[in-house]
Amino acid sequence: MNSTTIWLPALVGSVLALSAACGKDDRDRVEAGRVLRALEVVRAAPNENKRRPADELATTPCSSPIVCGARDRCAEAYQHLAVGTAAALRVKNELDRMEKQPEAGADKMSELASELDLADREIGGARDSLRRCEEAASLMRRTFGI
Repeated sequence: MNSTTIWLPALVGSVLALSAACGKDDRDRVEAGRVLRALEVVRAAPNENKRRPADELATTPCSSPIVCGARDRCAEAYQHLAVGTAAALRVKNELDRMEKQPEAGADKMSELASELDLADREIGGARDSLRRCEEAASLMRRTFGI
């Protein structure tokens, strides 16, 4: 057995391991870029139109725990905001309608109070979740140099 026979398998194994590691890093960086683009779409949407982009963010494929963590935290935050905004808009629209037709809304007040409570809870949840989203997105940017 010569010296080439001994070190050649080790060299091939090292090259394969190195290329696999580079491939994973590239894949994670691509996933992070996709999540960040989906996050920017959600952020750019008006609050009343955030639901669909937030749901799309939530389903953006990922495999890296850092990328998936950022995706999940941000999707949760913006889904809370979307639900809360929709509830607040329903209350506003119903109050506007009641103002024009006062007799039609007397029995709606408890329903509106409930809807307003939902809006408050969801928007409050969004506030807390947005901080966690920003922390996770920042970690993802630093980790993958984006």
